[in-house]
Amino acid sequence: MVLVDDRFRTPSTRHARAGGQCPEQAEQAQQLYDSGASIPKIAQTFNTGRSTIYRYITPKPAN
Repeated sequence: MVLVDDRFRTPSTRHARAGGQCPEQAEQAQQLYDSGASIPKIAQTFNTGRSTIYRYITPKPAN
């Protein structure tokens, strides 16, 4: 058995992150936003950052 030393792996393989929200969560975030929920509250609900929420929602049109 060969053990690979973790120091020789690239940072992206050592600390891999999930790639955003699934489509169902993005739809739920949009519905919450449309119903008047604030972006920080939506981000807290999905345990993610505000920038992730802004990436997946469509903003309301300006009046």
